[in-house]
Order: sequence, then C-alpha cells, then structure tokens
Amino acid sequence: MVVKNLLKVNFGTRHGKKPLILVIHCIGLPSPIAESAISHFSNPNNEVSSHYIVKRNGDVIQLVEENLSAWCNGQIGNNLPKNPVAKFHYQLGISLNDISISIETEASEVEDLTLQGYKSLANLVRDICIRWQIPLDRNHICGHRDIKDTKTCPGKVSVEKVISLALVPPIQPEIPTPIISLKISTQPDPVSTQITLLQKLLILYQKLLSLLLERNKLGGVARSGRWFAFRKQHIKKECEACGKKGTFLNPLELHHVKSFSQFPELECDPENVMTGCRRCHQLIFHLDNFRSINENARADARALLQRIKARP
Repeated sequence: MVVKNLLKVNFGTRHGKKPLILVIHCIGLPSPIAESAISHFSNPNNEVSSHYIVKRNGDVIQLVEENLSAWCNGQIGNNLPKNPVAKFHYQLGISLNDISISIETEASEVEDLTLQGYKSLANLVRDICIRWQIPLDRNHICGHRDIKDTKTCPGKVSVEKVISLALVPPIQPEIPTPIISLKISTQPDPVSTQITLLQKLLILYQKLLSLLLERNKLGGVARSGRWFAFRKQHIKKECEACGKKGTFLNPLELHHVKSFSQFPELECDPENVMTGCRRCHQLIFHLDNFRSINENARADARALLQRIKARP
C-alpha cells in the first residue's frame, strides 16, 4: 500500500518527457530514516526531492506524482553517466530528472535494506515499470552512482536483487473454490502476462537503443552534447551541390569538410560544415565511399551547382 504525503515544493514538470529509467537511492548517514528525508525535501532552499520513500518495515510513501519531475538526478559531475539510457539522453541535452523516477530507501552506506523493505521496493518497481512500460533490466533500473560516479548511493542496497525480486510476479492469496463451481479458469495472471510482454519487448528495445547510441558516434568518436543544436542551426534548406531541397526519402545532411573522426575539435565549427542531400553527400563529399573524404568538396559542389543552374 502506498501512502501519499505530497510535497509542496522542489518538483517541476517533465517538459513533455515520460519516465524511462528508475533510480534507486539510499537516504544515507547520519539519519537514514524517512522522516529525516521528508524534512530535507520539504525545505525549498535544498532544491531536492524524490518520488517515493521505501521504509524498512515495507511502508511506501509517495512524495511527488509520477507525471511530475522530482529533483534527484540532475547533477552528474564531470563524467558522463554509466547508465546507457541516461548517458544517451544527457548528451541530447535532456535533463535526467525529466526521464526518471527516483525511489529513496531507509538504508545507508553501511546498512542494507530489510527483506520486507526489498519486497516492497520490488513490488513498487514492478508496478511502475508496468504503468510506464519500462523494461525490467539493469539498463533501466539503476543506482544513483550509475548517474553520478562520485556518489556511493544507493549504498548497501543491491539493484540486482531488486530487479530479481521484481521479475517474480507476486503470490496471489489462495481463495477456496466453491464446491458448486466446476469451471476452472484458464485466464493467465494479468501481472505475469504484462511482465512476460515486457521481457519480450526488451530485446527489441535494446536493439533500438543500440542503434540510437551508434547513430550518435562516428569513427569511434562520440558526438558532443552541442552537436544536435549546432546541426539544427547551421544546416541549410538546399543541397550545396545540386540545389535540391530535402525530402523524407532524401533528407539533407550536415557534412564535415575535415573528417570529424580526425578533427573532433572542429565538430561545431561553422567553417567546417556543408549541407548536402543524401546522394551528393555520398558522391560529391565522400567520392562514393564514406571512408573517403573529398578535400575539394566545396569547389566541386560549387562547380556542379553552377553547371546545373546554367544547363539549357
């Protein structure tokens, strides 16, 4: 059972995003109890909060509605998150608070959560994953230190144990079957069915995520967080080689005159980019081989465009 004790401060909107990951925290020393955390979260000067707190006795307290953003995972430090989903969205410039649900636990760096606490935490995680269609795996259920590597949070709490317990559907109480009823239900348990569907969809989701992560790389060098905004600002409306506008089947692409893999420092240099359609990008800018770079791309594109404009 979840008891609501909603905060009046320290939360915001998700800016159109939906929860994609669950982040497990521990309240930590010196006072790893729910009342201490609630007092801290209720102070507007602290600018921190969490969606839930799971107590050692198994009680669950909700502090922020799931459709709102709690302020628990915004700071990541100097290094990128280890969690691949968080890393990918952070590089897109998306606040991790907008895509996460945070759960605090009455545990610390030296004290683990109780078995009853683990069971309640696992049930809560399972319910949230079903509600928001989040895969129950280590890429989507993580600890705070997977977001910010300078943190020891969630302390002694084992994320793997939480996932393992959450993957087991809850045991339904036995209800005596009336003697007059001879019909045996063959309907599958709805929770088990939804968990199975999530597990089947997980493989497809991971493949899609892998493709998206690879799309954000070129030559083994990861794009910076500035690239997407830079591309949107500097891509032109027409191909610089043939003059055609982009279409759904032939979109315009931003090309680095000097290879990004060799000169990553020029990634967001306006003097080092050209706009081309997919065909010209391959034939003119890369000489029909994406492993090659045409050092005379600007001159060749300009000459081709002039000839096209001058054709009878």
